[in-house]
Amino acid sequence: MSGLTRSLNLGYQPIAFIPLHLYMPLHDDGYVKYASQWTKTALLKEDFEELIVYRNKLAGLNLIGVYPDQIGYGNISQRIKQTPQFIISGTQTGQHKIALPEHFCKVTDVNIAQNKLLCEGPVQASSEAMTHAAIYLADTNVNTVIHIHHHELWQQLKNIVTTTDITITYGTPEMANAMFDAVKAIEKNKLPKIIITAGHQEGVFTFGSSMKDAYETLMMFYHEHQ
Repeated sequence: MSGLTRSLNLGYQPIAFIPLHLYMPLHDDGYVKYASQWTKTALLKEDFEELIVYRNKLAGLNLIGVYPDQIGYGNISQRIKQTPQFIISGTQTGQHKIALPEHFCKVTDVNIAQNKLLCEGPVQASSEAMTHAAIYLADTNVNTVIHIHHHELWQQLKNIVTTTDITITYGTPEMANAMFDAVKAIEKNKLPKIIITAGHQEGVFTFGSSMKDAYETLMMFYHEHQ
């Protein structure tokens, strides 16, 4: 199946999607590139306390945070039970060292081919939400995805572990499809569950069947390359 036809397709009726990115800054990070339909709601009803704990651990290590130009980086998500839906940290929430429930949203539907995403919650979904969706779509055993930024780790592991093509930029259907294929290859060849995004500077993804698994994979490489 071509990656361009992949979709979560959860049965929602067609709706008007609104492009969120109005311009592309010099620092090509943090801005949403997909067309998003965001329904602003109160706090999510799901229990995701563990997700908040691990997100704040990563923020404490500056693996999720904000650059001096106030562009946020890094995100984390958790699958909702055994569905394609997931909860993810919101866009431009990296400045919060201690995240709260209001800094997360739920992604309810994604169409990679059409570069569209449906989400709901107090904030809009992270700019990498479509990439997270592709990982969940590629492997139903994955329940957590972590995306951090770390220049040294990115440099040292690039083309050593699974690495996406340098021509593929963040938050695009091309990145989602590349991630889908990368996860499939990792699963087939029993490789470490870590992916370097060569075309997205400093970008490192890990994933696993649990929050603990994804975090421990990241920490193993993090401590080896300090």
